[in-house]
Amino acid sequence: MFWQQSKVIDFDAPIVENRLVVNTSQIKNMNIPDIGEKRSQMYVDLVEKIISLHPSKPVLGGVISPFTLASRLFGVSEMLELTILDETSALMLIEKCYQFILNYAKAFKSIGSNGVTLSEPSAGLLSPKALRKFSSLLIKKLVEDIESPTFRIIYHNCGAKAAHLESIFESQVSILHFGEPMDIPLSLSRSQGKRIISGNLDPAAVFLSKDEKFVIKKTSELVNKTRKYPNFLIAPGCDLPVRTPPKNVIAFYSALN
Repeated sequence: MFWQQSKVIDFDAPIVENRLVVNTSQIKNMNIPDIGEKRSQMYVDLVEKIISLHPSKPVLGGVISPFTLASRLFGVSEMLELTILDETSALMLIEKCYQFILNYAKAFKSIGSNGVTLSEPSAGLLSPKALRKFSSLLIKKLVEDIESPTFRIIYHNCGAKAAHLESIFESQVSILHFGEPMDIPLSLSRSQGKRIISGNLDPAAVFLSKDEKFVIKKTSELVNKTRKYPNFLIAPGCDLPVRTPPKNVIAFYSALN
């Protein structure tokens, strides 16, 4: 099973401390949980409630990607090693994770969500060639299986670099959100206006640990670098830490205005 007790931290997201899957035999025998088991139903119910309260506003669900989920289950360094030493087992685990994520995304779609944010940070540790094989090809299948004019996938990878762009583009996702390591002007140029590119400002180094003047400075610099690209959506490059000063978030929007 996928489920394991999480460690709850006062000022961070819950984490799974130990590996849940430790060998290839467990990969072969692992069952795919139904949506609704454990905490999965809670998030679907929450999104449904938000939709009912704000029916005129777009509302997104959130899911982890197949490769990153596999890395959570098997261990990140262990999963990277498995992709090199035993591709068959690595793909088997990723494909099981894919089926769970597909079912999860379908649950969000069925309650009227406008899409899901697909979080794929672990793939930023792969080579471009491996990212294509173990990440982008299955995400492309997810796009083909579930996207529609009213339900979109937003791809998030806060570890991706410019070298990964062409492999990520093969996923056919049309909305891409990147972190600080990505060369945003280069990604916009290579996308040729075919995709919305978002993100980049470092959540910790810009929003958490600096003051309003620094936030305004970095926001303005990025706006100036991307001014000629109408398909850029400026944003933090990942989740804002819970201790981020509200005044820095306000400064970000002030700079944009």
